[in-house]
Amino acid sequence: MELRLDNGKFYIDEPAAIIFAKGADEPPHTHDFIELMYMLRGKCIHVVDGVEYPASHGDMLLINYGSLHSIIGDDMEYVNVLIKPEILDEGIRSSENAFSLLSLKDFEEFRTSVNQKNCFIHFDGSEREQVEGVIRWLLAEQNQPQAGSQLMIRSGFNMLFILVFRKMALSLQPEFHGVDKHLLAYVREHCNERLRLEDLARMCGYNTCYFSRLFKQRCGKSFKAYVLEARMELACRLLEDTDLSVERIISEVGFSDRMKFFSAFSQRMGMTPMKYRKSKE
Repeated sequence: MELRLDNGKFYIDEPAAIIFAKGADEPPHTHDFIELMYMLRGKCIHVVDGVEYPASHGDMLLINYGSLHSIIGDDMEYVNVLIKPEILDEGIRSSENAFSLLSLKDFEEFRTSVNQKNCFIHFDGSEREQVEGVIRWLLAEQNQPQAGSQLMIRSGFNMLFILVFRKMALSLQPEFHGVDKHLLAYVREHCNERLRLEDLARMCGYNTCYFSRLFKQRCGKSFKAYVLEARMELACRLLEDTDLSVERIISEVGFSDRMKFFSAFSQRMGMTPMKYRKSKE
């Protein structure tokens, strides 16, 4: 697969490709394809049409045709999924919009639910495992093609876009009316995801500072402490009701740092996760 750069614009000859990359800064450029950039390790800042998106493991950015894109970072690993829609359907060969894929029958369920303004998404826990599993599968089929590989690759891209559109659909949430029971229920339901105070403030129609004070008045604790409490309660339920390993539970409750999880759990429960599980048997 050849990736060509001409006057600040990247081109691919094939209808789709996946590239594993280790890198540093990448200067501003555009593409003649849709790009899904998924972070595997490290941190960076994507700049797309002048908007900055800090990214780390589990983050994915959907970059449309013609968008001006650059990367600021010095130590990272990521996967670039490059695709022209015609690999999925010849009928949209001339389209230059990533969301033209929603016109396909395979994606019709998402036509009214995908938030097309939110092209930056984060995968945690089992969702992250699914996405990375599909990416590994596609890389293997591309790098070691066998009989039927083209069909397998086309199916893999379908699976990947379904996971992406599912996540983008979930991000299209109704606005909340202040720090009420509905918002608190939402926080607890999604505590294993990367919830941001500024996003919830926007959904409630408040600025971030005011919302932070309002949340603490309503709940008696900061937003960060409330999310941590919800995560610890979820961890306790998983320790009591499932036989998942502690390592798996760490991921399921939204922690990326093992030591931070053990520290938070021990401070709250007064014992290690395994001792807690034994005490409940």
